[in-house]
Amino acid sequence: MPFQLQDLFHANQSLASLDQPCGISELDKIIKNLPIDRAPGPDGFNGMFVKKCWPIICQDYYRLAAEFYFGTLDLDPLNHSFIILVPKKSMAEVLINGVPGKNFHCKRGVRQGAELLQVIINRAYTMGLLPKPFPSDFDLNFPIVQYADDTLPYLKASGKELFTLKALLQTFQLGTSLKVNFNKSCLIPINVDEGKAQNLAAVFGCQLGSLPFTYLGLPLGTIKPKVIDFAPLVDRTERRLTSNAYFLSYGVRLTLVNSVFSSLPTYYMCTLMLPKTVIDSIDRARRHCLWRGSEVNSNKKSLAAWHKVCKPKRKGGLGVLNLSIQNQALLIKFLDKFSKKNDLPWVNLVWSSYYGNYVPHLTNLKGTFWWRDICKLMDVFRGIARCHLKSGNTCSIWYYVWADQPPLFHTMSRLCSFAQNQNASVSDFLSIEAEENCTLPLSVQAFQEFQELTSSLVDIELVNENDAWSYIWGNMKYSSQKFYALNFRAIKPPVHFLWLWKCNAVSNVKVFGWLLMMNRFNTKFMLDYKNCAPPDCDLSCVLCQSVAIEDPMHLIFLCPFAQNCWSLLGITWDTTLPLEGMFIRAKLDYQGSCFIEKFLYAAWHIWKQRNGFIFEQKIPSFITWRQKIPNW
Repeated sequence: MPFQLQDLFHANQSLASLDQPCGISELDKIIKNLPIDRAPGPDGFNGMFVKKCWPIICQDYYRLAAEFYFGTLDLDPLNHSFIILVPKKSMAEVLINGVPGKNFHCKRGVRQGAELLQVIINRAYTMGLLPKPFPSDFDLNFPIVQYADDTLPYLKASGKELFTLKALLQTFQLGTSLKVNFNKSCLIPINVDEGKAQNLAAVFGCQLGSLPFTYLGLPLGTIKPKVIDFAPLVDRTERRLTSNAYFLSYGVRLTLVNSVFSSLPTYYMCTLMLPKTVIDSIDRARRHCLWRGSEVNSNKKSLAAWHKVCKPKRKGGLGVLNLSIQNQALLIKFLDKFSKKNDLPWVNLVWSSYYGNYVPHLTNLKGTFWWRDICKLMDVFRGIARCHLKSGNTCSIWYYVWADQPPLFHTMSRLCSFAQNQNASVSDFLSIEAEENCTLPLSVQAFQEFQELTSSLVDIELVNENDAWSYIWGNMKYSSQKFYALNFRAIKPPVHFLWLWKCNAVSNVKVFGWLLMMNRFNTKFMLDYKNCAPPDCDLSCVLCQSVAIEDPMHLIFLCPFAQNCWSLLGITWDTTLPLEGMFIRAKLDYQGSCFIEKFLYAAWHIWKQRNGFIFEQKIPSFITWRQKIPNW
C-alpha cells in the first residue's frame, strides 16, 4: 500500500522549548512520578524521602535547577569527597588540616573470598618450602580449606613444615594487620604418636586436639559421627521451646515450627545423613511446640498423626517439613555433581580413588562414612535421573535409564541373564563386538532381544565428553525442592483442602479448619475416643442440650444451633454425602462469594460458643455468634 512519509511524521516547527529553563511545574511533575521503592542514590535518600519532604526541600531543588541552567552552579565538589580511596595496605591515614591523622587498623577480620593466605601458601609450595602432605594430580593448589577466617591446612607431621607455616601466617599477619591467635588454634594429629604430637603442638604454639572435632559447626572426623556428636543440634532445638509458646495460637505455632524449628537442622542435613534418633528428637520438639506449647514432658496427646502433619498443604497436610525426605533431597545434590563429573576437588578425588572407569552404582560401597551414606541414595538417584550419553562411561547399559527407554534389565531381562558382564557401562558394551558381550548360545527370546538392542545401538555415537543427566521433572538442573515434592506426587487430597489454604482467613482459623476437615479437633466424642475424658463425662452436645453425642459432624453441621447459623448465611449442607461431597455441593448451591472464608469463621465461632459454655459457663447465644461474624 503506497504512503507518504510526510503524512506519517509531522516535523516540529519549533524546538525552542528545549532551551527553556526547567519550570517549577515540570519539577513537581517529575517528583510526583518518582518511584518510591528504588535503591537510594549516592546521597543515601530514596524516592519516598524526596516525596515526603518535597514541601521542605523543593526550594533547594528549584534553585539547583536554575543555577545549573544559568551556569552559576559550582560542579567541582561532584568530583571530590573526603575519602577517595583507602589504600590496599595494612594501615591507612587521613589528612586532617594537612597533617596525617592516626592510622586506621583493620578490625573486621578476613573477608570471605579473600585469597591472600591461599596465594602466600601456594607461592611457598611452588618454591619448594612447603610440600604437599599427599600426592594429588587433579589440584595444583596446596590443600587448604578456608571459609572466611576459619582456616584448615593439611601438613605432614614435621616440625620444619610447621615452622614454615607459622612464618607464612606471620607474613600474612604483617601484610593485613590481622593478628593470628595461635592460642585458639588447634593441631589435630592423624596416625601420629602422642608424644610427637605434643612436641609439634608446642612448636606451633597451639593446643592439641583429637578427632572428631568441630569445624564450621559440623563434627569432622574419619569415623561416622555418633548420636552424641549431634547433641548441640538437639539442645539448640529444645531450647527454642520457650514458655511463651504455650500462649500462642495453633496458627502462630505452625509458623514457628516451619520457620524456626524446621530450619535449625538444615545446615547439618546439607552435608551429613542425620541418624534416625536425632531426627526423632527434633520431631519430638517440633511436635511439642505445635500441640503442647512449651510443656515438653506433658502427657497431652497430639491432635493429629505426625505423618499427616508433615504432608504439604496442597496434599492435605499442614506443610511441616519431613526431615528424612528433606535430608535425602539435600544430599542427592552430591550425586548430581558426582555423576556429571563437575570440576570439583572432591569429585575428582572420589573418581580417581575408587572408580576410574567403573559405574559407581555397580561397585561395592567404598570410601569414607560420608561417601558411603551418599552412595546409599544411588538407587533413589537412578529413579529420578536419566542419562544423556556422551562418553557413556558413567551409565550402566543394563540398569540405568538412557535413550528415552526403561532400564534394559526390565525390558530385556532374558538377554540380560546371558550378559557376560552385567556391570558393564555403555562405553564398555560398545567397545567390543556385540556378540562378545553375551554368553553363547542364546535362547530364542534372548536372540530376539539381542537383535532389538543392536538395532537401537546403531545410531549411538560416543564422544569424549562427560555424560549429561536430566531429571523426571524435565530439567537438567537438580532441585531439592522438586525432589521433595515428588515424594508426595501420588497423593490426591480432597478438593476442600486446596480451598482451605488458598482462602484469606488468618492462620489460626485455617489450622482449625484443617482439624475440622481431618475430624481431629477435641470434641467430647474425640476426647472419649482418646481415653482423655473423665469416666463420668456427659458426651451430649452443650449447644442444643440434646442427647446427641458431640462429635464434629453433629457440632458443626447437624446441631440445631449450627443449622440456624448456616441458614442465616445461606449455606445448606447435604449430610448424606461424604465430607468432600458436602463441601462441593454446598459451594455449588451457594449464591454468594467467599464461601470457604464464611464457612471457616462461622464454624470457628460455633466452636468458641461451645468452649465458652464449657470453660467459662457462658450461655450459648445466637445473637452473640452473629455479632462475631463480619457483615457479609
